[in-house]
Amino acid sequence: MEVISKKRLESAIHAFVSAYKLVPKSIIILLSTTVTFDRDFPQTTLEVDKSIEEFLELVPFEDYISKESKFPGKTKIVAANRELCETVKNSFVGLGFVVAGVYPLSFCLEAVPQLQTNLDL
Repeated sequence: MEVISKKRLESAIHAFVSAYKLVPKSIIILLSTTVTFDRDFPQTTLEVDKSIEEFLELVPFEDYISKESKFPGKTKIVAANRELCETVKNSFVGLGFVVAGVYPLSFCLEAVPQLQTNLDL
């Protein structure tokens, strides 16, 4: 997902916080699977690092942030638009929230599979 207008995104976040009367607290931000690019790599692959590097070359952002996590039998890599992550985080911080982290939802779904059917998005 590209950020076309930081100001409009910041305004939308401010409107959301105001509309739901959210009180600033410590929060984490989960990035939906619709705004991230992810791929699983079998841990048996000999050239995992090279495969991950090739995958990241295909991420369609000039500036991206990526995270890697190992799960049973595989390594999952997730990449997202750095500008989107920073804009969302900074918008909440500007409203007085403490952002403990920005995490890909796909990692949470992998770690706790029950969330796939019990998470109200």
